[in-house]
Amino acid sequence: MKTIVLFTGSYPYSVALEDTFIEPELEVLSKHHKIIIIPLAKKGNRSRFVDKLQNVKVYEDLDEFNKNKIFLYLKNIDGEFFKELKYITNKKHFIDLLKYYLRYIWIKDNIKKLIKNNVLNADYIYYTYWFDYTTTALRSLKKQFNLKVITRTHRYDLYEERRGGYIPFRKDDVRNIDKIVTISMQGYNYLKRKYNLQNLYNSYLGVKDLHIINPINISNTLKIVSCALMSPVKRIDMIMEYLSNYSKKYNINIEWHHIGNGILENELKQQKKKLQNDNFIINFVGFLENRDIFEYYKKNSFDYFITLSASEGLPVSLMEACSVGLPIIATDVGGISEIVKNEVNGFLLSANPDFGEFENILTKAINLKKSIENYKKMREKSRDIYIKNFNSNDNHEKFAEFLERF
Repeated sequence: MKTIVLFTGSYPYSVALEDTFIEPELEVLSKHHKIIIIPLAKKGNRSRFVDKLQNVKVYEDLDEFNKNKIFLYLKNIDGEFFKELKYITNKKHFIDLLKYYLRYIWIKDNIKKLIKNNVLNADYIYYTYWFDYTTTALRSLKKQFNLKVITRTHRYDLYEERRGGYIPFRKDDVRNIDKIVTISMQGYNYLKRKYNLQNLYNSYLGVKDLHIINPINISNTLKIVSCALMSPVKRIDMIMEYLSNYSKKYNINIEWHHIGNGILENELKQQKKKLQNDNFIINFVGFLENRDIFEYYKKNSFDYFITLSASEGLPVSLMEACSVGLPIIATDVGGISEIVKNEVNGFLLSANPDFGEFENILTKAINLKKSIENYKKMREKSRDIYIKNFNSNDNHEKFAEFLERF
């Protein structure tokens, strides 16, 4: 049984809403390994789930990053910072580097103290759940303490284009940590092409199988559901606008439920007043805990799950939809095509669909439902794809075995 030191954004606290991703993994890993969780922030409510697991401890005594100590951190700037300046091409990149470097110094100093004080052991596996400044700090300490370092990478911490073309220290980090664990083959291939790396491993996250199947909608109203943070990249406004336009153009009754909240909530509620009409009902469900999302799918029948996101890794929300047998309408971005097979378990749109393209796809989806047997097959295919690739228990068992060999 190995010991894994897991650095999280905030888990088991709720700042970064990581519980949906991390808890299914922890449940399996803790059966095979000892886990020490180190949250980088400790604001918000603490999850009780983690206290029920054997072999899992949370290190609560990390000195948190303090903005009032910035000048103290700045004193420790060394040649590594100035070496990185050669990759800076604009003011924004410089500001990103400076912010990143300050946190890098902070966490590096903390980790070094924990190892020297024997709170942590150099023989442990050091695992960052996000490819960020903590990964950079561990890479920097790797040679000094002979550390084994792995990181997961998702979307914002992976695609440099999403960060204005620059992530600090990325060129050194990708080549000098032991393993980079991607959550999609799209991410794996992105890193492979960009850096010609050999230290890559793909491990789908997945969701737990609760054996819940969404009931088939037998009404004459088209019922569609989405589940996402209300942020610009998710383009919830586009879903609302396109469904509203379609309902008016074809005089068809559409009911759309959106699960989730976020920074655009008030703006979207104002838009709702303009776009809801006699044929188009909008239901903003709000934020639901993971278990409550499945209960919602159990009690409410839907025809399709929809996402028109501009950028993705491989969304857990789609895995959840597949697990309950929902077909999916989605933009072909990130790793989405790994879970949505066009005209097999759903329909793919281009990355930036106009209304005409959306109109054609939604018409296809509606016509498919007229052949109930073919529609049922599409629902079954969604469930099949989930079982084959996105059952979290199976995926995390494989990941636990990978760590055992590491």
